[in-house]
Amino acid sequence: MQQLNDRLQRQSGGGEAALDPTGVGFAYGSVFPGVLHGKGLLHETHKVNYSINSVGRYLLHVRVRDQSRPIAGSPFALVVEPGVASPHKTWLQPEHGQMRGEVGLSAGDGCQLVVRTYDRTGNMCRAGGAKVTTGKMMSRKLQLQGQGVEGGIIGDLRSTCIDNADGTYRLTWKSKKRGPVDVEVLINGQPVRGSPTRLDFVSTKPLLHKTVLSGEGLKMAVAGRPAPIKLALSDEYNNASSPEAGWRVVLAITNSKKKLNDIEDGKTDYKGEWSLTVPGEYNVSYIATQAGSTDLHVWREMEGAAREAFPDSPFSVHVTSGEADASNSKLDQWSVAAVASSKSKGSPNSKSTKEQAAESAAMVKSRVATAGDTVSVRASGIDQYGNVAHMMPEMLRAIVVKPDKTSFQQPMSDVTKAIKGGKDVQAKGSTSTMYEVRLEAITSGTYELAVELGGVPIVNSPIKFDVEPSAPVPQHSKLVLPENAEALRADLEAPSTVTLHTYDRYGNRCIVGGLRVAGRLAIVKQSQSDNTVLQPNNNSLNVVDNGDGTYSILVAVMMTSTVKLIINMDKDMPGTTGEMPPVQLSFVKADAPKDDAETHSVLGSARIEPG
Repeated sequence: MQQLNDRLQRQSGGGEAALDPTGVGFAYGSVFPGVLHGKGLLHETHKVNYSINSVGRYLLHVRVRDQSRPIAGSPFALVVEPGVASPHKTWLQPEHGQMRGEVGLSAGDGCQLVVRTYDRTGNMCRAGGAKVTTGKMMSRKLQLQGQGVEGGIIGDLRSTCIDNADGTYRLTWKSKKRGPVDVEVLINGQPVRGSPTRLDFVSTKPLLHKTVLSGEGLKMAVAGRPAPIKLALSDEYNNASSPEAGWRVVLAITNSKKKLNDIEDGKTDYKGEWSLTVPGEYNVSYIATQAGSTDLHVWREMEGAAREAFPDSPFSVHVTSGEADASNSKLDQWSVAAVASSKSKGSPNSKSTKEQAAESAAMVKSRVATAGDTVSVRASGIDQYGNVAHMMPEMLRAIVVKPDKTSFQQPMSDVTKAIKGGKDVQAKGSTSTMYEVRLEAITSGTYELAVELGGVPIVNSPIKFDVEPSAPVPQHSKLVLPENAEALRADLEAPSTVTLHTYDRYGNRCIVGGLRVAGRLAIVKQSQSDNTVLQPNNNSLNVVDNGDGTYSILVAVMMTSTVKLIINMDKDMPGTTGEMPPVQLSFVKADAPKDDAETHSVLGSARIEPG
């Protein structure tokens, strides 16, 4: 049988077509009644059964077998159409594997698939009318009759089917709930190939006013430490929602009541990332730098759209300082906490509190303290951003190097509350921000004080300060006699020198003058008949201030004699008359008899106390 060349493309899925080298899949069935059932009788009509697997246009040749002669009208023009849709030859073929769609019931939401049906031999159906069924897996099925538009709802899933009347069916699924859904597609109650298939409903359109913000970073933060914030986004159906690209969360910290659009972006260091485990959760951490009360603005930015603040933004955030570090914490300039003159309080010549304060201020300004003063040095804790910061006492150490180069560790005390007027300005559970070192400087000379935080010197450490001797006192001052004090030359033109070395109450040698030193001589009688008398014309006494804490006392006597030298360092000295114990000097004239010189020498060696 010769077929026409215009037959259509054929599907070769059928077994008959595969066995037919022509690809037509022609099968001859039977003739009825034919010879077998004719029983030798002549029948005018016989019914012939045959089948063709492939659609197309053919010429059907009918011939009488014995004569092989065509019957009248043969060949006959034959058009073969596709059969009804078959689930065994119909495939679900999503273009990109798992179907993914937006949650919602609006146009463009949901998942959509066009199903092309095929008959049982694999021919592509050209007409509609098939009985298509779709629905959730393991649930009641939703039958869509395929006539016009039919639809139904199973749980949260809404399905529609449009029969395109050309053998294709447009299936649409919509849902108010995000997440995966397994659906079946059936023809005549049987699943098509590729069924069930999975739909994935996603939410990428969050509503800003439904966002819930939480986290410690909305209330408090520590300068330099990440402060966490969590944003839980949801859509109009309360699904967790993760927006697509172009949707940006931005935040900024301000210290003034600025409007949202007046805030400069990029001034606050922060990071943000979407959670890999919790849908719709965006985690942000920011780092505050300035301690105090601040406003935290959190808003959304999208290209081509104005800024839009999240609910309750701005948030009032209290920022506390971070940990003090050695590279920013510093030593303040030293000061005198108590001047030496305060120790003589109650004496007739003691200074008033105002005078003491003025003297202390002058000493600090001149960078010199006086022996006996209490020198105060304060260490202030500062974090890396310049905020006044808390310091742990166990991390602090103060080391003092004395003028003799010996060193020791000095205790430090918390003075934070004292600085703030006695009020408790510290946050609950916090440590102090300022510590003080107090040192009673007794030895004169240069001191060095270093403060370490965590073993590292802080800014301005070490500092040096000079301590000068305090006021000289007679009790510790000394008169140094000439080497030949027992046989000095009696000559008004050649005075002998006695040197006064002044010392303060702590034994420091004084280095400045200024005292009104006065002296007098008293004759030491050698016997009851000694008539020697000191007259203005036979002795002299002069005092020279050397300006270095020493005084030269020039004593001259013109005759052989022994005298007592009585020195008054300063009659106006507080708490004392200023008088020192007397010393003896023996003078001998050059031409005096040897026995006289020896007598005066012996007598001069004896200490005679004033009567």
